[in-house]
Amino acid sequence: METPTQIIYDDNISLQTVHIDIELGNLCNWACTYCPSDLHDGSMPWVDKDSLIKFLDQACTHYKSLGKRYFDFNFLGGETTLFKHFVEIADWIKQQNFYSNVEMMTNGYRKISYWEKNIKSFDTVSITHHAENADPLHTKTVADFVIDSGKYASVSIPMIPWLWDKCVEHIEILMHSKHPYNVSPKTLLKDFGITNIPYDYTDDQKKILNEKFRFNQLSNRHKKYRKGINPTKLIANQANRFFGYTCYAGIDIISIKKSGDLNLGGNCYVQHKGFTDKKYYDNNIVFPQGPTICTQKICSCLPDVQTRKYINV
Repeated sequence: METPTQIIYDDNISLQTVHIDIELGNLCNWACTYCPSDLHDGSMPWVDKDSLIKFLDQACTHYKSLGKRYFDFNFLGGETTLFKHFVEIADWIKQQNFYSNVEMMTNGYRKISYWEKNIKSFDTVSITHHAENADPLHTKTVADFVIDSGKYASVSIPMIPWLWDKCVEHIEILMHSKHPYNVSPKTLLKDFGITNIPYDYTDDQKKILNEKFRFNQLSNRHKKYRKGINPTKLIANQANRFFGYTCYAGIDIISIKKSGDLNLGGNCYVQHKGFTDKKYYDNNIVFPQGPTICTQKICSCLPDVQTRKYINV
């Protein structure tokens, strides 16, 4: 499978949207065997709430000037729901004068009482179901509750090669949910993406990874469309090599890492003067004004793979 020559959007909303990934910290309630310790051991502090809100205010002002009208805020951890100021930050976003989608990545372990209390602050709950530790019946219950609350839910399952049958068993349980939310396989990368190299899946397993178990049948008002693109399939087949492409990372997507560093994409390390090597709490940040040329050999982050780009000819 060859890397596509371009990634384009099928809708105007995507052109007017900026996606902001925010890693709140690296504390998690679980320590999955395939997850590097620095992604769950709590060795880094949570973000500073006031400094983060100040940065988001500056970022939104800048991207409005570029014609952006829709703002996707995607919060990651560690486990996001462990951060005590998370809901306060989400509520600040809800008070702003723009279209927003507050999305959170979670392992879904929290009791239903947590979701009953806080679901009003979120729009999208993206559950990563870790079959090594998670209870599929609880994950199913949480996702169904999110939908019952008028919000958007999805479940992705990292497909663990040495626990493949257990993953499949959990998928079968999730597929019997009350609502037909999206259920997707996730190609598991060695070191959870640090090396950008997938585990050694069999040919039969790769076939399963190339397809969604159940495609979303529910609406999401900020859903983005990518023409003919299945990012999981591209990564599984190593057709995610965009070196030298013109890419809109920095315009359509930016991120704050657990360290506080600013990146042009979710897991993008292309350099940009005035932005790269800056922290979200710095006072001399210069936001990108246009697309950049990719200098990264492999694009491993799903939102990065889906960001519009084209090969230079």
